Amino acid sequence: MMPVNTGPSPISGHYAQQAFQLEVDSIVGFIRKKSPRAARAIFLLDQYGYSSVPTMLVNKLIKQRPGSEVLLTFAVDAFLNYVSDKDDVTHKLLNKIGTPDVLRGRSIDEIKKNEKGWRLFIQACLYKDIVESCGAPYYTPFFIRSSKGHGDYWLLHLSQRTRARDVMARIHWEKNNYFIHYDGPGIDMFHMLGYLQDRDEGFTGQGSIGFYFDEPAQNSSIKAIFKQLPRLIYPDSVGMTFGELFSSTCNTTPASANVYRDALGKLIEYRELEVISQRGSKRRIASRIHDSDQVVPPRQRHLF
Repeated sequence: MMPVNTGPSPISGHYAQQAFQLEVDSIVGFIRKKSPRAARAIFLLDQYGYSSVPTMLVNKLIKQRPGSEVLLTFAVDAFLNYVSDKDDVTHKLLNKIGTPDVLRGRSIDEIKKNEKGWRLFIQACLYKDIVESCGAPYYTPFFIRSSKGHGDYWLLHLSQRTRARDVMARIHWEKNNYFIHYDGPGIDMFHMLGYLQDRDEGFTGQGSIGFYFDEPAQNSSIKAIFKQLPRLIYPDSVGMTFGELFSSTCNTTPASANVYRDALGKLIEYRELEVISQRGSKRRIASRIHDSDQVVPPRQRHLF
């Protein structure tokens, strides 16, 4: 049963007792007729499990509505508990989801045997293939850890604008409840495709608690981005705009644009980077950095 909002009242809606796949064309048609210019819509696809919403369906929604955003749940722990080489069950399931090449031509047994962190390895491959197949240029790599022991599940936010992505990231930081980020505080989520000793629970003896959106996590994010941004900016003396910097790296980080600004503010203070406004003046305060401001290497470099 799917509610479709038809007016300003939060309780006004139309209910269709059909599978979403069967109703999606009529829903998109209704939205197009209601707001032909805005082309905006938010689809909350809260599937039970992991195979009810194929990636090609999400891709269709995003392409048909240029301003659309999709919130998709995916029970990743349940998926990992189910995968098996028996009767080719995993390949059939991946084909149904729309991500047939997740295993990269390998069997589940081979991955379990050769990848010490095999669950993390499959999750990373699966996540990357899902977001690519869905076709959204911007997304958030966050998941929810159930307090009732039902396992982790993804809450994937897929959008076509950096602003929508940043708003979603800010919500995670502001609410700071059950949301967790897969990796560390920096801007390179997918380096986890390989084995890392300090993430091996068998080696460290510590459970995997993830990256929470609390004050220590924010401080860690600022420190990590503080170290990483100069390496992105220094190769080109022209630098790039703040908007370009954020849009080109935001998909693989838990940071919001404000966290980037805080890190840049410290780099300005240490004279490791400069931020120049369109009028040619130097930004001194992080909160005043705009998307159109140019981030450039300083004339004299110190730490890096």
